[in-house]
Amino acid sequence: MAFSLLDSQKVLLTVTGVDAAGNPAPLDVATHPLNFVSSDTNIITLAAGTTPDSQFAVANGPLGTATVTATGGGVDAAGAPLTATFDLEVTAGGVVRLVITAGTPEAKA
Repeated sequence: MAFSLLDSQKVLLTVTGVDAAGNPAPLDVATHPLNFVSSDTNIITLAAGTTPDSQFAVANGPLGTATVTATGGGVDAAGAPLTATFDLEVTAGGVVRLVITAGTPEAKA
């Protein structure tokens, strides 16, 4: 299930490491810096976070879903970079104004 974010919001995403048993494990961002990527930059862009292991996911306005992928922080037993994904769904915020639209003109009876 995707994390829900209003079209006017941003959220700080932070990567943490865990070992095979699910216990906290330190990341090695000095040797293996984290790289964050959005699957759809029309929906979610990324901005610098507050620490090397974080980034802000920023809703751009259009509604939809995007996946943020973080790669780095260490390597697995085969030497491949570690990877994590996080799904976000951008939803509409509350009404802030009214808009009137006209239909197609037609002959009066």
